[in-house]
Amino acid sequence: MDFNPLFMIQFDLENNTSRYFGLKSGQAAMDCITDVYTNHGYLSVWAWVQTAFLPVTAVAVAGACIGNNLN
Repeated sequence: MDFNPLFMIQFDLENNTSRYFGLKSGQAAMDCITDVYTNHGYLSVWAWVQTAFLPVTAVAVAGACIGNNLN
């Protein structure tokens, strides 16, 4: 599986500037998600149970991991 980085480019047409936001690596985000669901004892169990009943939990975890790995 190829983990290509995610990115975002923001253009400011008034000031004629641009900014690049990208992940350090897609693998870093995946490692973060795996860490949440496996390496924290009862908190990881709770994350699994909560995700089973509220799937939006997985979206929140992924969003947090992606946000933490932006450069």
